[in-house]
Amino acid sequence: MSIAASTRSAVSSSSRRHGSHLLVGVVGLGATCMFLLIRTSIVDDAYITLSYARNFGLHLHWGLTPGHTANTATSPLNVLVQGLLTTVTRQPVVALGVLFILSHMTMAFGLLRVTRILRLPAWSALLGSALVVFNPLLNSAVGLEIALSGAVLAILLMATVEARPVLFGAFAGLLVLTRVDLVIFAIVLFLGFSRLRHAWWKIVLASIAVALPWFTWSWVVLGSAVPDTLLIKASLSAGNPDWAFAKGPFNMFRGFPALAILSFVPAVLGVVALVCCFAAWFRNRTVVASRPGFRPVVLLGLAGVLHYAMYSVLKAPLFHWYYSWTIISLTYLLSLSVGLFAAHAHDLAKNRWLPGQVVVAIVAVLVVGQAGYDLHHGIPWKQAAYNGNAALPAEYAAVGIGIRPLVGGHPVRSPGEVGTIAYFCECELLDELSDRGIAVSILKQQEQRSGAITRALLDLNFLFLDKNIEPTKVEYAVVYTKEPPATGPYWPATGPSWIGNGYDSLVPVK
Repeated sequence: MSIAASTRSAVSSSSRRHGSHLLVGVVGLGATCMFLLIRTSIVDDAYITLSYARNFGLHLHWGLTPGHTANTATSPLNVLVQGLLTTVTRQPVVALGVLFILSHMTMAFGLLRVTRILRLPAWSALLGSALVVFNPLLNSAVGLEIALSGAVLAILLMATVEARPVLFGAFAGLLVLTRVDLVIFAIVLFLGFSRLRHAWWKIVLASIAVALPWFTWSWVVLGSAVPDTLLIKASLSAGNPDWAFAKGPFNMFRGFPALAILSFVPAVLGVVALVCCFAAWFRNRTVVASRPGFRPVVLLGLAGVLHYAMYSVLKAPLFHWYYSWTIISLTYLLSLSVGLFAAHAHDLAKNRWLPGQVVVAIVAVLVVGQAGYDLHHGIPWKQAAYNGNAALPAEYAAVGIGIRPLVGGHPVRSPGEVGTIAYFCECELLDELSDRGIAVSILKQQEQRSGAITRALLDLNFLFLDKNIEPTKVEYAVVYTKEPPATGPYWPATGPSWIGNGYDSLVPVK
């Protein structure tokens, strides 16, 4: 290679790096603006994570409330990272904001690396990041593990495309620590990409090195290898009708049509891209054959569909953030497929790539629509764009602050939603998520209803748990009623249409 050619190559590589840094910075700026917009609308379950993170980061205590060890943090990695950031910032919400921004920047970095390896336009990574950053349904669960899992999935995809088994194994372990059920994404990528299967032992060792220490500690010290929330949510979903989860987006459309369209259309278009990719492979079309490394992107989208199907079959509870991982994975597939199509159309048309421009414009309009919806919902948000809680965040915060001087050091029964009140009260607000005794009661009921195999798995998971723990006796209870009580303190609660308005009151328990 001549000196001139080497110089041009070095300049081009440096230019690409600077361009990537700029795009990651742009995504970070967008995530910062988004967090400032939604920081006052954190849903109740996210405050559970914030309480866990505060207790861990400031007091090295693993539990939702002071004095009660629990294992109901569904995402241990989310709590651990937020807890470490809380140790530094001393403010859990600030720590949450830092993690939210860094997660989206990591997501953009991973997608940009994928576009570089696959020779796709860098703007397709920016498009995918924007569709996640501004998605109103995903932002209705800020504080949960949504952004963090999106970042881990992006790096896992990058490790697959780059065929780096050790990195893949390490992030597969992190993915399982983020949520146990997300292992389906790692399994599909591993089984579907031969370059990873050839180095399976490296992947297994790296995964074990990352994930096993936590699961061992949780199993022995906390009394269960996987979080108790899996048991609790299983008991909640037992009465759900078949395919209720699968029908969730359609039911959401009836009540929130604009929100549902802007949130789920990227996933729907991702399914279209998935079908087109399979059809192209079946026919050996040039658009896919020219990028053989694109297979992991398609596999990631397929895993998102399988995750949706798995939750539908298992009759998962209808929490709106349970659709996040299908949306995120199919959004990645959509944006990178648009980049692939645009690049192919450009090559065929010899710089006259009108079809590619049309597709890009359609997806860009979707991003603009999401951002517009986010701004129209309020500056800042007073409640999540999709809020299923029985009160607004500020109303629950008022309950927590109000009951703190009234209950002293006495334990209190929660009204059914424990996160926000417990965070602002910093008192013993107890239910199945904070009182291990109640979780043990649920376990005993589940064992009585289960068959031999399920009972054996439960016995193994809870091998080191003290099953003699009794529910804590409370002296007060926060009670939700439709009418204000005649006596005693109470606070208004504004719920969505299917719940209605009511009141939270503090009553003594005799």
